[in-house]
Amino acid sequence: MKIRLAPDLAALGDLADGVAAFGERHRIAPGDVMRLNLVLDELFTNTVDYGAQPQGATIDITLCRSPGLTQVRIEDRGTAFDPLDIPPPDLDSSLEDRPVGGLGLHFLRTFMSDPAYRHEDGVNRLTFSQIDSVPPTEGE
Repeated sequence: MKIRLAPDLAALGDLADGVAAFGERHRIAPGDVMRLNLVLDELFTNTVDYGAQPQGATIDITLCRSPGLTQVRIEDRGTAFDPLDIPPPDLDSSLEDRPVGGLGLHFLRTFMSDPAYRHEDGVNRLTFSQIDSVPPTEGE
């Protein structure tokens, strides 16, 4: 399933609807759908806020399913940026002492598997997988 979005925070509802429809179609556990949506929401927001997308560009999110696994690819034409180079956030300091940001990538690293980044032909490509928290249902 491909979800093509304008680089605008107003598209977050369309993203959530697409993830929910994908989860329903493939009978993915609600908690897994929620975690996937959380990670995609954070990554999409960062791409919109910091990615300097060219005029008329889109952010494309592709979701693929195999038994027990969802594979995700996010592509955009904004400024080249490898989010995996960002160090993990400081989770030990008090909230008042922590800098704002970094939790989206923390969620990616915590809830997802095999994150990888590549910039090729002007396209940022972030891929990762989500392993089901419960075994797939019959017929998946």
